[in-house]
Amino acid sequence: MSKIQDGDISLEDEDVSVCVGACADDAMPRWTGRIAMSGATTIICLYDPSKTDGKCEAEKFAQTLEHNLPSVDVRRQILVMSVDEWNRLYSVHKDEQYSIVHIHIDASMQLPLSVGDVKPRPNPAALSDFDDIVPLKETLLRIVDVFSKSPGEGTWPSVLLLGETGSGKTYAAQRIYDALVEFDIVKAKEDGGKFVSLNCGEFGSSDMNAALFGIKGGAFTDVRKDQTGAIAEAKDGVLFLDEIGTLPLDLQPRLLTVLDGGKYRILGSPKATETARCRFIFGTNEDLANAVKEGRFRFDLYNRISGIVVHMPSVKERIDGNGGERFLDRQIDSLCMKHGGLHLTNHARTMLLKFARQHPWRGNFRELNRAFQIMGMKSDQRNVVSASAMSSVIDEIIRNAQSADIFNLPQYDSTYEEYSLLKKRADIAANEKAMLLFAFKCASEATSCQDAGRKFFDGKKLRNWNSSFSRYLAKFGFCWDKDSPSHVANI
Repeated sequence: MSKIQDGDISLEDEDVSVCVGACADDAMPRWTGRIAMSGATTIICLYDPSKTDGKCEAEKFAQTLEHNLPSVDVRRQILVMSVDEWNRLYSVHKDEQYSIVHIHIDASMQLPLSVGDVKPRPNPAALSDFDDIVPLKETLLRIVDVFSKSPGEGTWPSVLLLGETGSGKTYAAQRIYDALVEFDIVKAKEDGGKFVSLNCGEFGSSDMNAALFGIKGGAFTDVRKDQTGAIAEAKDGVLFLDEIGTLPLDLQPRLLTVLDGGKYRILGSPKATETARCRFIFGTNEDLANAVKEGRFRFDLYNRISGIVVHMPSVKERIDGNGGERFLDRQIDSLCMKHGGLHLTNHARTMLLKFARQHPWRGNFRELNRAFQIMGMKSDQRNVVSASAMSSVIDEIIRNAQSADIFNLPQYDSTYEEYSLLKKRADIAANEKAMLLFAFKCASEATSCQDAGRKFFDGKKLRNWNSSFSRYLAKFGFCWDKDSPSHVANI
């Protein structure tokens, strides 16, 4: 923002915090932390001139704030201003961009509309998890900025996260939500403002219908009680729909209706039309354009969900990137804390860093997390991982990466010729195609879908083999078909 002059008031740079009302002493740490995170160098404490003690309380708040805020290298100014004064200042500079942190302490204080209209501008301190990839971080901050604005025609633009399985799509969606909460754009509460995640690949058509849109109990359904759908649960918050490519075709028009007009109907409700007020983020690891060509995904829905497309890099890509060292250091520290406060000796850490740069990490963050689970099992009683223990950990990671237990089968490259359906699918990642090859092999050797499921899951205790195996195939657009040569066909 250009320099603002209004009497003795001088607002410089692009960082301004507006604090509304007076702050209670016990709430001060929370507010100072939020202002410090915003990076603001100018803080404006507003008061209501109609209250006789308003200015006194605001000045007291400003004085306490000055003593509690951490020191910064640049000059920080804290100003006390009436709401009317701020309104005049804002009316002159309303078209300029600056960050405002709203701190509503006095709930009875009536604010002018202009203050409420100004939206927080995301700052470089947010989403620090992605500091190693500046372009990705800037894109995520732009999404936060878009989601902070009022929705057009009832809905916000949609976000589509693309990336391999385990590349952190769910985590990125969660961090976008966290940033919205951090900037006070979204307020998490019991009846809304939540982050809701739903994996479309986990449900069949009827179950997905209920899980997404909700179901009305009573005469029109076999369900006795109403069940809230994910859209309603995420009201005023964020709904993340992962593996959107597996959404059943018969439900895709319903989702398109929600995204176009913000309206939907609860399953079993004959008349009532609900209004959707949630921000949609979608995730997938497959080529949706190819799914459109094959008739598995609607072209109009594909256009609607790809408002902002974000490509999530794999773990290997992040390690090999310019910020690879920073990424590895952050991940090691974070995962050590997550797994019981592990401590790596200097030699062990050096060994891990060297190995991490060479290992392919085809399982991405899931494989990385598994590596630290192994470290936890091999650490001593003080949670210290020695060099000898790290050597054993690395050996086990390598064995796991080469075994069918992690990737469900070795790389059967020569067998692609046997399954023409799979050979044509260049959109499927190599590690997932390896797993599918094993699924095709199990199906071709089985006499029923249930038998194929038993072979595929190799004795793991799943309640419904038939449903689980069918669901897995459906994720990639395939289904069990006893009349096909390999017992697998396109849906």
